[in-house]
Amino acid sequence: MKIKWAPEDEAAIRDWATGDDELTDKAFEFAFEHFANSGEMPYGVMKARTGDPYNWIAENLGSWPEDQILDFFGLDELQDMDRV
Repeated sequence: MKIKWAPEDEAAIRDWATGDDELTDKAFEFAFEHFANSGEMPYGVMKARTGDPYNWIAENLGSWPEDQILDFFGLDELQDMDRV
């Protein structure tokens, strides 16, 4: 299922993918649900007992290439160019 991002969420995701800004709440919730449901995020981190879920997501997604991050969030690299 492809998610429809509000313009401010999409802009923040694109900025975050390049190392700027922070994820919006909606983008964080999307990533949290994915990693929690897939079993990739440790249970203790998911419950904020052994780690911070936001930091876990930032460290894991942050290690991915920009195009993979955009693909994860359902964004096309070329969309940025289309809006110019």
